[in-house]
Parts: sequence; structure tokens; C-alpha cells
Amino acid sequence: VASAPGAGASRRGSTGGIAAEWQARDAEARAGAAEQRAWEAQAKVQKLERRALDAERRTELVLSQLRRSEVDAERRRCEDEASERRRVGEAEDEMRRREALLREAFGVSLQEASNAARRAEERADEALAAERRRGARSVEDERGELEDRLARQT
Repeated sequence: VASAPGAGASRRGSTGGIAAEWQARDAEARAGAAEQRAWEAQAKVQKLERRALDAERRTELVLSQLRRSEVDAERRRCEDEASERRRVGEAEDEMRRREALLREAFGVSLQEASNAARRAEERADEALAAERRRGARSVEDERGELEDRLARQT
């Protein structure tokens, strides 16, 4: 079979063409692999971004709940203080009402009545102590008399 002119050259060129084709395919494969890695990296970035957004949402939720609980605690504290002020005010009103009744009934203030009661209690304590002292002397006197009688009889 006769070769066409330049056939050998094209065969030689085709060997060089095969190598170039392999190089092109290799470069294309590397480019495809690089592109695949880029897609995978992009997917990882998107996944991390979603996680970051989820974490941010959870953080906001926790902060919101914390703020609500702080606000609720402050509200309860204020309500407790207001309730305590009301109770104190009511107790003060009751004291004034009782003092007015006492003054109306006896013509004395609560302080004067308290002082009078304290003085009466002190006088009662003094009287009781004096009675006990007298009682102790009386017992001693009786014992002395009984001892004298017993001595006379013997």
C-alpha cells in the first residue's frame, strides 16, 4: 500500500497530537477536579453559613428570653415593692385609726397609753416583789416563833 505524501509526517504529528490530546485531557480532568473541589468548598461554606445563621438565631432567641426573664423579674420586684408599700400604708392607716379611737375613748394618745401601761406594769412588778419580800419575812418570823415555842415546850 502506498502512502500518501505526508502520511508519515501526519503519523508522526499524530503521535505528538496524541500526547497533546492526553495533556489536554489531563488538564481538563485536573480542571474538572479543581472545579469539583471548588463546588465542595462552596457547599461547605454554605453549610457553615447556615450553621452560623442558626447559631445566631439561637443566640438571639436566648438573649430575647433572657431579656424577657429580666423584665419579668424587674416587674415582679416592682410589684412586690408596691405591695409592701401598700401593706405598710394600710398598717400605718390602721395605727392612726386605732390611735384616734384611743384618743377619742380615753383622751390619750397611743404613746401615752403605752407609757402608762409600761409604768403600771413596772408598779405591778415592784408591788409583787415587795409582797414576796414581805412574804419571805413573814415565813421567817413564823418559823422563829415556832422555834421559840418549841424551845419553851422542851
